[in-house]
Amino acid sequence: MVVRREWGDMSVESRKEYISALYCLKDKPAQTNQDDFPGARTRWDDFAVGHLINVMSVHRSPWLAVWHRHYNWRLERALREECGYSGGLPYWHWSKYLDQDINTWPLFDGSETSISGNGTQTGPQCACVDSGPFANWTINLGPQGEGTWGCKRNPQSDGRGYNPSCIERTFNLDYLNNVKYSDIVYTIDQASGQSISQLVEDER
Repeated sequence: MVVRREWGDMSVESRKEYISALYCLKDKPAQTNQDDFPGARTRWDDFAVGHLINVMSVHRSPWLAVWHRHYNWRLERALREECGYSGGLPYWHWSKYLDQDINTWPLFDGSETSISGNGTQTGPQCACVDSGPFANWTINLGPQGEGTWGCKRNPQSDGRGYNPSCIERTFNLDYLNNVKYSDIVYTIDQASGQSISQLVEDER
């Protein structure tokens, strides 16, 4: 049975193994057709493509959780079967850390056992990660659309063109505070009785 653990509960060795497996996927050639997706150069990019082509239809639909569960399972399987990773896909329990400085969170503390820290602002819409294990990681696809945030515009408006750039990150704790468990429970308790389908229709 595959066990998925919260990042802060994983051993140093387990975190390093996971990071190494991510780099393994990045070192493998893409399986995506480059005629349709010129930016897909690595096996990691295959997963970026999968999200890129579904993001608009999935993120505002009832399929959000189900689709991402399947997506995470496919990524986990690739890490295990193609790169020899022995663990389960880690997860991030953000509510556990909200009363601490974000720069000390195990997932983002910038150490060699993190996924790097916050980005360094180099412009009004650019903050590249420049420390930790993913400081030199190159993103090959995206961003999608003309009005999206990012250092570099993609040569294609659909985000599928080859666009090598840094990992960008700007922490905004206001968003995380909005999804604390206590706030979610409060929202559910105060619901007006609308059906899920009506709520989805209202979002559209």
